[in-house]
Amino acid sequence: MLPHLTLYIDSSNRLYSAPMKDAQMPHTGTWIVRNIPTLLMRRTRMAALAEGKTVRQLLMNLVDEHLTHLEKRGLLPKGK
Repeated sequence: MLPHLTLYIDSSNRLYSAPMKDAQMPHTGTWIVRNIPTLLMRRTRMAALAEGKTVRQLLMNLVDEHLTHLEKRGLLPKGK
């Protein structure tokens, strides 16, 4: 029988056979999201412009707010 092996993937899609320590984890990652409707992209750019933010800043704020909401409802563990 083969030994049990757990595999981990970091934010850069590198594969590891053991969990990385916090000091080894990259501080940022990259997401590539495809097939976003053009109207949604246009509305997002307009919202970012209206708030004086970049699209990246707007999306990061929206995701962070949503995750905080889910944590408060007990649907996600509290973030670090």
